[in-house]
Amino acid sequence: MERGRGRRCVHAFSLEKKMELVKSRLNLPQVNSPSLLQERGNQRSGKCLEWCWILMKILQVMGNAQNARSLQDLPRITVNDVHRIIQATSKTPTANRDKGFKLYVASYIHNYEVSNKESGGGKVTVRSECFRSMRKSQKPHCLSIVLRDSKPVVLERCQCTCVAGTALCCHVAALLYQTAHYSQLRLTSVPPVFSCTETEQKWHKPRTMGIKPGPVNDMVIISARPRERRLAEGIRSNLYKGVSCPLPDISTLKVQEAYHGLNADEAPMITAMALSSNVPLVESMFGPVQEGSVLSYQLPIRTVPITRPHTDAPSPPQLPLSYYRLGPSTCSFVLSEHQHHHLVSLATSFETAHQVEKSTQEQSSCIEWHQLRRCRITSTKFREVCHTRGESSAENLAKRLLGSCHQTADMRRGLALEPVAVKEYCKVREVNHYPCGFLIHPEAPWMGSTPDGIVVNE
Repeated sequence: MERGRGRRCVHAFSLEKKMELVKSRLNLPQVNSPSLLQERGNQRSGKCLEWCWILMKILQVMGNAQNARSLQDLPRITVNDVHRIIQATSKTPTANRDKGFKLYVASYIHNYEVSNKESGGGKVTVRSECFRSMRKSQKPHCLSIVLRDSKPVVLERCQCTCVAGTALCCHVAALLYQTAHYSQLRLTSVPPVFSCTETEQKWHKPRTMGIKPGPVNDMVIISARPRERRLAEGIRSNLYKGVSCPLPDISTLKVQEAYHGLNADEAPMITAMALSSNVPLVESMFGPVQEGSVLSYQLPIRTVPITRPHTDAPSPPQLPLSYYRLGPSTCSFVLSEHQHHHLVSLATSFETAHQVEKSTQEQSSCIEWHQLRRCRITSTKFREVCHTRGESSAENLAKRLLGSCHQTADMRRGLALEPVAVKEYCKVREVNHYPCGFLIHPEAPWMGSTPDGIVVNE
């Protein structure tokens, strides 16, 4: 008897531990349901009733999870609705729309859940989590939006655990894009999330949309370790056209006849380029080359954007305007002899200013443009000059102005995309755009400015 009683005690102890573990995992209350347990006759029957109650709770939790992944009550929402909601609700619609779309494309949204539609107002609550874009080791942001099923769909409220709070942020925008994606696909439930071993490998696919193909001649090679980046500009291609005359005709080379009989290992590289007079020629930066050759797609000819859609528009005025005069200056300063000579060397006339403007229309690609800006206060540094106080601050600013200027990657990207932006601007605004060089007014020769261009709309 003692031995059997001991076994029953051990069994009851292990059963009690199992129930406590299950209840802690399901977040169940410690006090059991009195309606089920008030009439239990003995310890074993009471434990069986308690296990039945826990089993019902498990089925209830599984049913709620299944209903949360159902998209039957999700209102119909399109990408246009998302843009309309962001434009009307967000304080910075453009930034939130762009970054939210990037988070949506990169699959930052997960644990997507939808609540049942309310019977009265037809409101649906959508909850999810969004991975952090910077501090990836921290807990993801918890998002929730309330949509009202109407035409068009209305965003009642939104909430995010980031600093935006109840304001519409980029994480909420990503959740709206994900909701529109599910709605347009007309899915009945949220697609299951597969593990990394159940899907194909994605190591060759970039996570973001920032990596794009480009010509090898425009690539810059820098060290992956910042401390070892000794060259600020990196290693660039120094490819140039070695001859000043046009490239020779393909038929005059006679590559196959000249190197006929040589083995493939001994023949020069030109024999492997499939040169033939039957292949049509295309234009490149080095002149006409064979279609499909390396130079045809690595060094394509730069197309001139159409920035003057109105051919009958009058020509722009010559800058600086000869009839425009500056007001009298109230500044009084006694110059030293060196400063006086420097100021006299900067003096110019309207005729010289007009010639300077014409010769520097290529702006940063012109050497003269850099030389003229070096000894003058330009519009780039004008605000900093106006807010300088103290002699030491003025001396430090003068050293920076006279020092060399470093061209960043963003500046190079802006210069490369500027013609495309100007073309699009002229197309949308229906105006003519004319290039403009460095402007110097003879009454203030120590200052200068370089406008992006001259726009004529009449």
